[in-house]
Amino acid sequence: MSLAHLSKSSLTRPSLPSLISHSMMVRKMASAAAAVAPAPQPHIPTILNASGPPPGHSVTVGNLQTFILPDKVSDTEANRKLGKALVEAWQKDGILQISMTPEQHSLYKSANYASRRFFGKPYAQKAACVDSQTYSGYIASGEELTDGIADYSEIFTLEAIRPGALPSL
Repeated sequence: MSLAHLSKSSLTRPSLPSLISHSMMVRKMASAAAAVAPAPQPHIPTILNASGPPPGHSVTVGNLQTFILPDKVSDTEANRKLGKALVEAWQKDGILQISMTPEQHSLYKSANYASRRFFGKPYAQKAACVDSQTYSGYIASGEELTDGIADYSEIFTLEAIRPGALPSL
């Protein structure tokens, strides 16, 4: 029996036996169809080398300029040259690398942790961290415009901060 042979009355108010036989018939038809043609499998892309370029594309690996930062930045000719070189690398390549000593890496990790802790605070606490004299402090998402378009990142701007200018973070 095919689905075309079901009468309109059997579709509007089927009895329990007809539902059971209809269900069994559908199962048998599905089994027969599966035996003839295997069910289509979902497309799972094959990733041959996820760290490489997409198939059919070539890539030229650039040499990023790598900088070593001093332990302490002060107003010296060497530090001014380093600052200019950092800016030039960024302007030329759009990216640069910083090599860190274990101590510098530890400071970086601490700063990153403090940043996550600060930006995880409620808005009212973050908004209280603004110094109107230096324009330093918290800028909420959407408050700053870049080329007339709202910048949706949260920012904490640092300028020349005087001791005690901002509440303790």
